[in-house]
Amino acid sequence: PGSSIARVAGIASGGVFDVGNTTQTYVATDSAGLSVNCSFTITVNDNEPPQMHVSNTAILLGINGFTSLTVGQVDTGTFDNCGIASKAISKANFTCSDVGIGQVNFSAVDVYGNTNFVTFSVNLTDPHPPVPRVRSIAVALNSSGRASIAASDVDNGSTDVCSIASTVVSKTAYACADIGSQNVTFTATNIFGLSSSATTLVNVSDTIPPVVAVRDITVNLHANGTAMILPSDIDSGTSDPCVVASLSLDRTAFTCSDTKRTLNSTETAAYLASRGSAAGAFTNVVTLKAVDTPGNKASKVAGVTVIDVTNPVARAANLNVSLNISGLVSISAHDIDSGSSDACGLSAKVLSTQTFGCAAVGANVITLTVTDSNGNNDSTTATVTVADTIAPTVIAQNITVALTSAGTLTVNAASVDNGSTDACGISSRSISKTSFLCADVGPNRVNLTVADVNGNTHSVPVVVTIQDSTVPTLNLQHLTLALNSSGAIGITPALFDAGSTDACGIAAWTVNTSLLGCSNIGVNYVQVTATDMSGNVATSVRTITLSDTTAPVVITRNITVTLNNSGQAHILPTDVDNGSTEACGIQSTSVSPQDLVCADSVAPKLVHLTVTDTSGNVNTADAYANVVNPGPVVLFKSVSLLLDNITYAKTITVSDVNNGSWAPCGVASVTLSKSLFNCSDSGPSFTTLIITDMVGKTTTAQVPVFVDSMNCSTPCNLSAWVNQGCSITCGGVGVRTFTRTVTVQPRGGNTCPALIRTEECVTPACPGAASYKVSTKFTFFGFTYSGSKRTIASWTAAQELQLKTDVANSLGVSVNDIVITSVTMTSAGVSVSVDITNIASPALATAAQNSINSLTGVQLSSSLGSYSLSMATASSSEASGTTQIELWPWMGIGLGVGILAIVLLIVALTHYKRRQQHTVFTPVAAGNVPRSMA
Repeated sequence: PGSSIARVAGIASGGVFDVGNTTQTYVATDSAGLSVNCSFTITVNDNEPPQMHVSNTAILLGINGFTSLTVGQVDTGTFDNCGIASKAISKANFTCSDVGIGQVNFSAVDVYGNTNFVTFSVNLTDPHPPVPRVRSIAVALNSSGRASIAASDVDNGSTDVCSIASTVVSKTAYACADIGSQNVTFTATNIFGLSSSATTLVNVSDTIPPVVAVRDITVNLHANGTAMILPSDIDSGTSDPCVVASLSLDRTAFTCSDTKRTLNSTETAAYLASRGSAAGAFTNVVTLKAVDTPGNKASKVAGVTVIDVTNPVARAANLNVSLNISGLVSISAHDIDSGSSDACGLSAKVLSTQTFGCAAVGANVITLTVTDSNGNNDSTTATVTVADTIAPTVIAQNITVALTSAGTLTVNAASVDNGSTDACGISSRSISKTSFLCADVGPNRVNLTVADVNGNTHSVPVVVTIQDSTVPTLNLQHLTLALNSSGAIGITPALFDAGSTDACGIAAWTVNTSLLGCSNIGVNYVQVTATDMSGNVATSVRTITLSDTTAPVVITRNITVTLNNSGQAHILPTDVDNGSTEACGIQSTSVSPQDLVCADSVAPKLVHLTVTDTSGNVNTADAYANVVNPGPVVLFKSVSLLLDNITYAKTITVSDVNNGSWAPCGVASVTLSKSLFNCSDSGPSFTTLIITDMVGKTTTAQVPVFVDSMNCSTPCNLSAWVNQGCSITCGGVGVRTFTRTVTVQPRGGNTCPALIRTEECVTPACPGAASYKVSTKFTFFGFTYSGSKRTIASWTAAQELQLKTDVANSLGVSVNDIVITSVTMTSAGVSVSVDITNIASPALATAAQNSINSLTGVQLSSSLGSYSLSMATASSSEASGTTQIELWPWMGIGLGVGILAIVLLIVALTHYKRRQQHTVFTPVAAGNVPRSMA
């Protein structure tokens, strides 16, 4: 009694011992206080290996023919109660030779060295079909119109991740019908049976020309002097391996000029070269050209002889002629000819009589004979009537006479006749005025008339001049004048006259100089002349002292000058002078300033043009010089960059692209518009090198930068799914296939998902077969709303169509197969009747009902409200045939009464449960089948 035992070291009772050695120490004490210690060792060993949990796996060969596997891809939960030190697989890298199903060991070692392993399967698949590379080729048909190719002819280095087993082309043989560009499909298949194809062009050509055969012909000209030939007139059996497309002649029309010509040396040589023999006595040669369907051409020369055997047609007209002044008249064939003609032209026209005299006055019958260029002739007659209609030839002379002391004068016809004549003789002469007075001083116009023996008369005017010999009396003055702004001054006699007189009046004044100019500055001598009414003249000389007091007219223009490479520009007076004028001449011009620099390019520079004339008059005008700074000259070099494989970026500096840029006004700064490039800049890119000179003028240039993006990662890009259609068109359930394609191949370890998916599709009854429909009616309770009763008749067509479309899309049927027969809303609830028509069999009708029952929700189109409806609770009463449901929206706004009716209809269609006892399968007679389901 009174003793105790206590643990002083080790694990307490009920504790957990770790792996290894643990020492337990206890102390026993009696009632007297005496104690004793006791120690022992507990050793715990871990002999349990890890528990292995792995799965078989399937992996795809990479685009480089290599792929790898990690522990994490197959480990599905391997563990050890004390912890795992390491995990490993016996094979991690795979190549083309590993394609198929292989075995790999998975091993695990725990922290105490216990080891375990299992074997799993690796299914390695090569998903990469060959990459076909093709080239277009050209083949020529042989002489039989045939050609052939092999797959190797269009293969342009097709490749495969592993190896290509075979290549084929879709068409190997070609004939005349294939001439032109033909599409051919090249297909490459690898050793695992994967194939891919590419399309290229085979350009089939026919290079063999036709064989031309000709014959020589003779052609008669028609009455109109022309002849036409056709290719068939020359052709004697032209042929081609394929088809002769056309025959043509270089010449088809011939005229009179072709009847007498002989072949020239060029034509003779062409005939010999084409026919292999010398040309005959042809007047012309033609070339027959044959062209086959592909356009190959060949030709041959033939001889054409053109002849004319048609007589001309002679036509003559009667002619009236008059004797000439010598009493004779001559006519030519042209005078008588009234349209004689020949298609090939007339070479001669001959009259039997051509000349007639006084004895021939009256009617004369003559003959016209015409001959054509080929010797054919014809004749006809005409009457020539000769008459004398020539009046006498009157020759008169003007006379000048002075008035008598009495102031009168008499003139007769003989005094003014100067030898008038007539071929038949003159009978009389007369003058229209014989007496003259003082009032007639000067020239007087009168008529001299002569009559011949045949009554023909002729008159001519003659001038009888009456003279007055008294000259005018002059009174003149000297002048001092100045030039006008045009450098000239007009001189008139009135400036000099100071009261000159004449007994009969002065008729006219003249000066020997009417205009003085710059060359006349100083003293000038001018002769002044006065003429009286009878032409008597008086002359005298006076002086004009002339001076120039007008300054030059200075006209300037604004100019544009460009600084040279040293930043300077020199201008001359002629650069700004825009046609300054001075009537008497410019002595000199000057411009200030003449030398312009970079600072003058900031704004237009004012310059001054000074002009001095030969008389010392001076004038000045201003102009602006627009000094053009050509700006910096940008010289650059392109750059190629390899992006960093960590930051995927690279920075360039000005020194990387600047190749010695400079500026006439000095370079102030050099910058780049873009210096940092990353993966988004892959391939050809650009940066802009910007050079600014000391006056702020900037020049830029785009610098090519090629960014090598080999270190960048590219995901797989896919096209949208494409519906390839249902596998059947009517009468049952088929498979609808959807496909998509890779638009951008992945890089950097990225892969692409599946490219094909399928789903079930229900088709309508086939034409001519019986069909069925599902008819159902159900009522909903527990809904309240305000307003009058609503029926389907109050809906808009768009609302009803959209409701039917949403239901049809949910069930996979055509919208044309959904018929809403009635919708009635009251304060007690909503009743809906619906038909699903055009069902091929009772079994498919049941399947359609099951599809409705299995739906969990319908997404309404936005036109019916932004709501997605789900069923919260549903119970059915087989006896009453009614269903109670509760609806809630995804978005928190209330539906209007019209939208509520549509929602209830969709819910009824998609959630109606176990209503088969209320469903009627109604056969529809053949020939009354509704529009088919989609």
